[in-house]
Amino acid sequence: MNLLISIIAISVFSALLPVIIGYKERSILWYYAVIAFIADVFGIFCHYYRYSSSWTVDIFFLLEWLLISQYLILSCFTGKSRFYANIISILVALLYIIQTLVHGLNEPNLQGAAPFYVFYILGAMVAFYRVTQNIEIIQIEKSPIFVFSTGLLLYASGSLIMILLKRYLDEANESFSAYMWIVHDVLNVIKNVAIAFTLHLQKRKPL
Repeated sequence: MNLLISIIAISVFSALLPVIIGYKERSILWYYAVIAFIADVFGIFCHYYRYSSSWTVDIFFLLEWLLISQYLILSCFTGKSRFYANIISILVALLYIIQTLVHGLNEPNLQGAAPFYVFYILGAMVAFYRVTQNIEIIQIEKSPIFVFSTGLLLYASGSLIMILLKRYLDEANESFSAYMWIVHDVLNVIKNVAIAFTLHLQKRKPL
């Protein structure tokens, strides 16, 4: 139990790393890190005082989608392709809102959020392709979009698995369920560290 609490604490406060590093520029990823930290702290507060935080999870899913998709779109697309990508992003967000309202706010709309993580994985793959096409980049680990996409790919893959296995995890023994959430929290730390490094690189080379 102490290990679980420690990992949760590290996962939550790891979001402060990109918040501190990117404070001066305050880019899209900086705002995402701020929202992620606030959502996690508020979720813990609601859990401690036994308040329902389902609606805050739904709001976080939506804001996460809008911010991450916008960062990927600005990084990977130009011209008409960027316009169409923005249209798709808005339509996906509207579909999620409608589905959430139909689903109700008693429980987080995890199934409705699953497509977000599929798109994150696809977006990360597109970003990897864009990086390989940029002949100016010799060391890809110094590319902000490559670093962010690596963290996003790990985080999105783990989150998608958690969403798809939620029903099974709810029925599984407590120790196995706790282990899976530990894995998710570790991936969240990796994502936050990747964002922090991305913001550091963007100080020298935006996007």
